[in-house]
Amino acid sequence: MTPTEKTYLITGATGGIGSALSMRLAQNGNRLVLASRDPGKLQTLNEGLAKVAGHPHLVLPVDMASDASIAVFAKQLSDSGVALDGLVFMPPQAHSTNDCLPPNETWRTLFQDCFIGPLSLLKV
Repeated sequence: MTPTEKTYLITGATGGIGSALSMRLAQNGNRLVLASRDPGKLQTLNEGLAKVAGHPHLVLPVDMASDASIAVFAKQLSDSGVALDGLVFMPPQAHSTNDCLPPNETWRTLFQDCFIGPLSLLKV
């Protein structure tokens, strides 16, 4: 690692903004921990970034809507020994609905997916 090189965790790395930020950070010589739900998309992104950066990055799939997935992510991140210098946090976005008064279960799911899960990931 060079003195100016930093290591950043990017959640939502395979989305439009996440992949653009990943590319910019990789172009600037930083190491990345790429996190997103889809392992295939993460691997494809990592391969593209490795061509730019000259080295692969750490890929850790995680689904912020799943406590079990967050627990696995936390263990893998801890086991990797990576020290993070920064975080680009892209929480899941709530899906729009035309129902102005959705049922309680819809609210529970939204709260878990868009608040509790992302907060749990930040804690780790």
